[in-house]
Amino acid sequence: MPPSKPKPSEIAAEAKRTYIPYIRQNFSEIWPSTSFLCYSESMCAQPSGHLDRQARFAFYDDDPVDLALKWNAGEKKGNRSCDYAGKR
Repeated sequence: MPPSKPKPSEIAAEAKRTYIPYIRQNFSEIWPSTSFLCYSESMCAQPSGHLDRQARFAFYDDDPVDLALKWNAGEKKGNRSCDYAGKR
């Protein structure tokens, strides 16, 4: 029997417990925590001036748990492509 699909709350709890502290501890100088709240389409978020690298983003129209499982399966096979059907 295949393993059951993890609940989104379990994935969020694991990220909060494991990945977020790891990123903060090891990469906070390179990627400081920054967020922007844009109230409308006419307002543009201004990036921080102290970052010398640009982050790359992709937006997916897919269930977050399904996407994480697909992404993980692709990395295990050595396929680092992010070209899933839900990508916009």
